[in-house]
Order: sequence, then structure tokens, then C-alpha cells
Amino acid sequence: MTGSEDQQTRRRAAVYRLYGTNDELLYIGSAYDPAERCKEHKRQPWWGEVVRRADEWHPTRGHAYDAEMRAIDADKPRYNVMGTAAYREECRRLAREDGARRQRNRAGSAAALGAPPEIVQAIRHGRIESWAAWKASGKPAAE
Repeated sequence: MTGSEDQQTRRRAAVYRLYGTNDELLYIGSAYDPAERCKEHKRQPWWGEVVRRADEWHPTRGHAYDAEMRAIDADKPRYNVMGTAAYREECRRLAREDGARRQRNRAGSAAALGAPPEIVQAIRHGRIESWAAWKASGKPAAE
């Protein structure tokens, strides 16, 4: 870890909450400088609803990020996306799709490189990682 990285990990950071009228919680975020970060939020379509900000300071960015994720999960602010259960499920779904897409790509590459059809199918269905892995294993194509 460099000196500047070490300094960053020890730097205080805040969890900030943005509220609308009637104290409706609109958004939760974390930053070293909440006022500066909120300048970026001003581009959001919901920014006009914000009437106040409350900051909760933490000893490090890591502590603030953990507190932010817990708060988003518990308080369910209207405009947060990241940190919500729906966001986590979408990330899991995309990871599954990405894995399937990679398998199809590896199978297509194996076919283009002349792999036997049974090896291509085994790659496509996840029984073999890749044609290179199969060749390195020394197993016959029938397996």
C-alpha cells in the first residue's frame, strides 16, 4: 500500500442522507466530501425534491460504505438503486447470463478451431471449461 492509499483508507468519510418534503428519505450515499458529491447529484431528475441533507461521519471510507449499504437496505430510500435487494438480484442475474454467454463463446471458438462436435457440446453445457483445457487434460474426445 502506498502512502497516499494508506492516507485515503484512514481519511474520514460520511454517510449522507437526502430528504424531501415531509422528511421523506430520497437518497443515501457516502463520500469524503458530501457537499462536493451532491454537486454531481444535481444532474439527477429527482434533485429538485431535495430540501435538506444530513451527514453521519465515520472514521474511514470503508466504515462509511458499510454503513451506507446497511442504511440503504434498512431504510429503502426512494431513489437509491445500488445497494437494494433488487440491484443485488439484477447483478446475480447478469453474472449468470455473462457466464452462459462466455460458455457459448468458448464453445464457438472451439468449433472454429476444429474441436470435435462432442467437445463443443461439452463446453457449451459446462462439462469442459474450454478446448484448451480439454487438450491439456489429455483425455480422449469420447469422455
